[in-house]
Order: sequence, then C-alpha cells, then structure tokens
Amino acid sequence: AVYVQYNYDNEIAGMPYDVHFGLRYEQTDVTSTAAVAGYDGADWIAETEILLSATGEQVFETKTGDYDYLLPSFNFNIEVVEDVMLRAAYSETIGRPNYTDIQGGTVLATLANRTNGGGSAGNPTLLPLESENIDFSAEWYYAPSSYVSVGYFRKDTQNFISNEAVKTTNGIYNPASGDLYKAAVAATGTTEAGAVRDYIFANYADNAAVDATNQIISGSAANNDELLNFNINTPLNSSESSVIDGWEFAAQHFFGETGFGVIANYTLVNSDLALVGISDTANAVLVYENYGFQARVAYNWRDEFLTATSQGTGLFPQYTEAYSQIDLSVSYDIEQVEGLTVFFEGLNITEEYTRVHGLANEQVLNLTETGARYSIGARYTF
Repeated sequence: AVYVQYNYDNEIAGMPYDVHFGLRYEQTDVTSTAAVAGYDGADWIAETEILLSATGEQVFETKTGDYDYLLPSFNFNIEVVEDVMLRAAYSETIGRPNYTDIQGGTVLATLANRTNGGGSAGNPTLLPLESENIDFSAEWYYAPSSYVSVGYFRKDTQNFISNEAVKTTNGIYNPASGDLYKAAVAATGTTEAGAVRDYIFANYADNAAVDATNQIISGSAANNDELLNFNINTPLNSSESSVIDGWEFAAQHFFGETGFGVIANYTLVNSDLALVGISDTANAVLVYENYGFQARVAYNWRDEFLTATSQGTGLFPQYTEAYSQIDLSVSYDIEQVEGLTVFFEGLNITEEYTRVHGLANEQVLNLTETGARYSIGARYTF
C-alpha cells in the first residue's frame, strides 16, 4: 500500500478553512492453503442416503486471488462563524473479506442423498466491498468540552458478499446411477429407491459393486456410475449494488469545572436492500473526569437487524431483536507513578440477553444470556 496526502489551509472572507487531498494505492495477493478430509468413493447405505468413503488422509488445497485499487479522498473544513464548523468529505474505501470467507479448502458433508451432496468452501478470489462515501456535518462548540453536531452520510456500495450454492462433482461417483441402477429401474418400472435396491441385491449379488452382507452398493467408474453432484455453499460477490445513507446526531456537555458531563448520540441508517447487520443505534453516557478519576456509565441500544438471510436448512431469514445494555467503567491515575492507571469495568451489568427469531417473533432460533462481566486491573504507559 502507498499513500500520499496534500494539506492546505487559508481563509475565505475571513473564514478559515483547510482542505486535504489523499490518494491511496493498494495491491493484494491472496494465497490460501487448507487441509481437508479426502474421499475416494461413496456407498449407498439406505434408500435415500449415500455415505462418502474417507481415505483417512488429508488433502491440501491451495487457491489464489488478487486485486488492486486506487482510492482517492477529499476533505474540506470551514469555520463559518466562531466555534461553528462545516465539514464535507468524499472518499473511496474498501472492506476486505474475513479470513473464513477466503479459506482455501472445500469441506464435504459426509452424508449425501441420491440427487446430490452438500458442503462448504472459502473463496480466495473474493473482491473486497467497495464504497463511495459522501459525508456532511455541522458542529457547534458552544463551550469548552461541549458541542452539538449533526451529520449526513451516504455510501454507494458494491461487491457485497453473499453465500450461494455452487455445483461441482469432486470426482466421486454416485452409486445410485449407472448400469445396475438403470437395469433395476427398467426391470421394476419404478425409481422408488427401496424397490431398486431390493432388485439389485436379489439379482446382482455376485457383482463386484454389490456387498450383500452389509447392504452397500459402491460407486465406481467400472459400473458406468455418474459423478455425484455437490452443492457447495460458497461466498460470492453479489452483482447488486446498494445505497446506505443516514443521519448522525451527537451532543456532549460538561457542567463547568465540576468534571460531570453527559454524552449522547443517535444514528439513523437506511439501505435499499435487505443487508445483514444494518440498524439504528443510540448511546447515552454519564461522565465524570477530574482529579485523576474517570468514571462512565453508558447505556447502549441497537434496533432489530437482519442477522442472516437463511437458517442453514432453508431460505428463511434470521433477525436479532432490539437490544440494550448498561456498562460502567472507573479508573484512577496514580499520581506517585506517572503513567500508571488502575481500573474497574463492568459490562452488561443488568444481565440482558440477546434473542434471535425467524419470520415471526414466536419462532425463537437462539437466546443467549452471557450475564455480566467484570474486570479489574492496571495499565502502565511509558
């Protein structure tokens, strides 16, 4: 990555301003190697079930990808009247896929059906999320350490990552196909699995592909079996673009020299697509900072949001319900030892829980209660 920035400041009609031009170039090469279980065949173990035969050895798979971007940025800030700032910014940014999405191996589900098997894989060729960002804000610093602000943001995004089923064969033969299967279907006049299997066991017990003792029919090329199809759940870049925009409101007020203050913010966000993780948020904090003490009690809230577009076994979405918790922190700077701070922190002190539901609120998919978490310690900065 290479980054260059130019800064300039001046005045317009007595109003001081500053501008910043930036340009960033990034080149990325991805090489991902993973060890996965190896399979060399499949057995038809029940009417609708096919069990993959493991080799007992690991297979190392390597996949690669690459991309590069030129990312400009621009900021303009002007003080229109004393203590009132207007800001405008434009930037292009990227958000890289997580490591799980770009892992190299393909993991097959050991149990398949007569039609196809399943599995999952990473995708090192994924491109990062691209976003063109526009931001405007107005800020009034009406007293020392106190201000109010309002801002508007818009993000034009593309390359969102979504999971899709990619069809592949993986070189494993389907025992529920080929010469024996077709002969049984022709003789019985049905594709019903039980009747087909009974016919094969009764008439082809001496065939090398039939194990009458264990009631297993092994897939092979010699029997002209077809390759077993797999639907591999794979992260892919979406072809759809999306606009995310919203408003941010913030205020901070300290009461003179007392050290007491309040901080509050609220963010409204909208998108034109059903995107995972998008929701309104709010925070309110009571603060004390004086004589080496720092203390905060924070209320944090998040509105309901889409957690996932499927439930693993179907296409129905998952939603995380609106959630709030209260956190606190207290710290003290030890005067006798410069740089030493002792602290006490408590997270979710009212022991709230998170709840995930499906299409209806009554369809509870997950409820997690972690309780409160407390910590005490010391930090030394030098």
